[in-house]
Amino acid sequence: FIGRHPHLQADELRPFHVQQWVDAYDLSQTSRRNYLRSVKRCLAWAVVQGYLKENPLQHLEVPSAEARDVLITADEFRRLLSFVPAGPFRDLVVVTWETGCRPQESLRVETRHVDLPNQRWIFPRSESKGKRAPRIVYLTDAALEITDRLMRQVTSGRLFRNASGKPWTTDAVNCAFDRLRTRM
Repeated sequence: FIGRHPHLQADELRPFHVQQWVDAYDLSQTSRRNYLRSVKRCLAWAVVQGYLKENPLQHLEVPSAEARDVLITADEFRRLLSFVPAGPFRDLVVVTWETGCRPQESLRVETRHVDLPNQRWIFPRSESKGKRAPRIVYLTDAALEITDRLMRQVTSGRLFRNASGKPWTTDAVNCAFDRLRTRM
């Protein structure tokens, strides 16, 4: 944005400047949203820090994000899994597939969330998406077997850990999927 308007002062900035900048690109609705939000957020920060008295983009309308429905068939999953060696990453992939949980839930599940007798994970309301109600993830037999095995290895904290015994991070999972994509 600054490259397009290098001499524009913040008090001269108007929503149409940002809108024209975004319109110059061929973007999906979600990308448009992210571009608009990034510029708008910078100015909101400047107001909070006292650099600006008011945000000139306060009334800039930002579209909602598009839902991404990517469905993987059972055959596609079996093919993907054929490229994943046994170990911590495979456990993470299998449990996420088997439970249908949100990827961030499988990364954040801790031993304290596990309810083995009832074959589920329970995230308290304060830790669930939206924070409106507890989130319950029911475990299939395969997911239960992996969870049970990991519970015997991990006494507290995050359940899913990499080969070094450290909790998986989103960046590490992204790297693992990049390597998987290359193998496939």
